[in-house]
Amino acid sequence: MCYSAQIWQNYRKYVRVWGADIGIKEFMRLYWDRQVNAKMKIPKGMDAAFSDPQSDDERKIKALIDEFDGQQVAKLRFAVPVIKRKIELSSSGQYMASRETRDGSSSVRPVLLLDATATTNRLFKRFDVSFGVRNLLNRVYSDPTAIAVDSMRQDGRSVFLKLVWRPVE
Repeated sequence: MCYSAQIWQNYRKYVRVWGADIGIKEFMRLYWDRQVNAKMKIPKGMDAAFSDPQSDDERKIKALIDEFDGQQVAKLRFAVPVIKRKIELSSSGQYMASRETRDGSSSVRPVLLLDATATTNRLFKRFDVSFGVRNLLNRVYSDPTAIAVDSMRQDGRSVFLKLVWRPVE
C-alpha cells in the first residue's frame, strides 16, 4: 500500500476510534497557519492527499502547498565571459531549506551547494572544453526520498571534464 493510502487509512481509523472528524476547512486552516509558521510540520503523505484536487477548497490547499514548497529552495547562477568571449567562467549556488522526510517524523538539514565551471567557446577550431566542480565546499547532505528509506545521502565534491567536438564546417 502506498504511503498516501496509509495516511488516508490512518485518518479513517482515527475518526472511527476517537469519533473525531476534521473537515476540509480545518485542513485549509492548518495549511494557512503553516504559511505563517514555517517550522510547523505536516507529513508529505498528507500533502499528497491534495495532489489531485477535486473541489475549490482542495485547489486552495494545493496552492498553499505549492507556495510553501517553492519557498524551500533558492538558486542563483551567473556567468562572465573573459578573453574576448573565448572563455566563460560561471558559478551557481543553491540553498535548500530543511525538508521533511517521507513520514514527517524527521527532517534533513539545510544545505548550501556551490558549483564552478569554466567553458571555452570556439577557443579551439574543432572542439570546446568544459571543466567544473560540483559541490565545491564538499558539503555532506541528504535528500528526502519517497521510497523505503527516509533520506538518501548525496555525493560530495565531484569534478568533471567535458569535451565537445565539432565537425568541419
